[in-house]
Amino acid sequence: PKMILFQSANVPFAIESSHVSDIRPANAMAIDPKPPLGKTTIDTMGRRLKLIDFAGRIKRRSAPSSPPQAKIMLVKTVNGTPAMALWADDVDGEVDADIDQVQAMPQVFAAATRSYFPSVLRMESRLALMFNAQAIAKEASGHPISQRPNQPSQTVHAAEPDRPNAMSPESQTKAGAKQRSPSQDGKSAHQVLIFPARLSTHQNRSVYYLFSLRQIVDVLRQPTTQWIPFGPSYAKGIAEWRGRILPVLSLEQSLGMKTSDQVMPL
Repeated sequence: PKMILFQSANVPFAIESSHVSDIRPANAMAIDPKPPLGKTTIDTMGRRLKLIDFAGRIKRRSAPSSPPQAKIMLVKTVNGTPAMALWADDVDGEVDADIDQVQAMPQVFAAATRSYFPSVLRMESRLALMFNAQAIAKEASGHPISQRPNQPSQTVHAAEPDRPNAMSPESQTKAGAKQRSPSQDGKSAHQVLIFPARLSTHQNRSVYYLFSLRQIVDVLRQPTTQWIPFGPSYAKGIAEWRGRILPVLSLEQSLGMKTSDQVMPL
């Protein structure tokens, strides 16, 4: 399918080209050339449409700005009638996407997240959140975001990736050899990975995590993480790993601990 890539408040988004009837420069429309953080409408094609700045709605933009490249995208309904206008700080262009580039949003994120963004588009250098045109159309009707139930997926259905063994054959052999290697007393050695928590101290003690090698399939150094709206506080976003979209979680926050800004060595 063809996808239109755009950005708002530095968050990458994608929407199917078939859902967009027109893209126009913001400064050519009958509105102030700034993201409409309040309730704003525009008049076009003999219709009055609600103008949505989604980045402002999810509080990624605290003050209006006026990028000269800003665009207004007219999102249409099934019968082709424009249903609403969507603000974009910049439109990167149209791309052809393969179905295996589209994957489902992880279930750890709230219903509101998966309602608006049921899928993620995997690009070579980034992950784009795919808008659900049906949810956008309902936004124009005035339904609150926080109370919106799950919506059906858009036309492009996310492909469920194959689930091959996460480790390469060579890695499996090495890991298996480590786990099965006999210790000096003849018992099977049990190897673990220990790393520090991102805490200064907890109850005046240092905190560490311990994982068995059987629980770990890979260790990534500083993976690129894409922030996701409406996620729980312990969900820091999503990242790509071997063709799959995985949630990035903070163990400290999931356990109710206060994190430190200190960068922990790997």
